[in-house]
Amino acid sequence: MHLRSLKKSRKDVPLHDPIGTEADDVAEKVQLKIEKSKIYKNLDILDDREKEVGPARSK
Repeated sequence: MHLRSLKKSRKDVPLHDPIGTEADDVAEKVQLKIEKSKIYKNLDILDDREKEVGPARSK
């Protein structure tokens, strides 16, 4: 009897569990865009040596 009840509920999808929300992806992309713009705004503060070292460290 218990197995039959499990079989019925196996296909149910709970409403409180997100299935891959698009809002999360959009929020991450916006946050990344904001961070990139902050970096590009502050690049001119660096001297030439620091500008060379930065990209080398990120590889």
